[in-house]
Amino acid sequence: MPNFFFKMRESISEDKIESVLNELNQNLASSRFHDEIILQQAKLTNLNKQERLGLLSFEEASRIRNRIGYQLLEMLEEVRNDQESVKILRHNQKWIKSGSGRLKIHVLFPKNSNEFFERIYHTTEFADANDFLNEIFLEMSDKIQPGTYGVSWVLIDSISGEELSTSTIEKRISQFQFLLEAPSRERKENLKFKFIFIETQD
Repeated sequence: MPNFFFKMRESISEDKIESVLNELNQNLASSRFHDEIILQQAKLTNLNKQERLGLLSFEEASRIRNRIGYQLLEMLEEVRNDQESVKILRHNQKWIKSGSGRLKIHVLFPKNSNEFFERIYHTTEFADANDFLNEIFLEMSDKIQPGTYGVSWVLIDSISGEELSTSTIEKRISQFQFLLEAPSRERKENLKFKFIFIETQD
């Protein structure tokens, strides 16, 4: 779930505390952290009310808001290290939550210089493109290093040959998710990607 936690930390740094709390409340409602999230929401609501009434100076309001942000950062770290909460988060962050299970991603991996083997992944198993790419990395972890997507390896579209960035993968998933609702004659149910190593030049 690295993408989710990065997004939350970035939003806190941008002072989007209310947005962070709403998203945490939505995704962690059944976790042991829910009471803490509600408490922080109450603190923020009270802070906003006191600001509107002119009961706090700008400096005091900023200090309280920063404290809430700091406590959220601490909680996010606890969530990240709590297996049960991560499981809940993954469930609520799935690409497709309808339960149809029809959208599959076929990935071809190099077996040797001339042959490939195929693995089939279901979008309902992953939270987002980063989560999916982590699984691809695990498949080839004996040949590649962590954090090297787009540097030493990449996924390409098996048909067009287009190299796929993380954002492009997200876009493809969204497009295919929409097509699941199309009439059967127009429906595309599978994505086909290929794993390739990026050749480096000396």
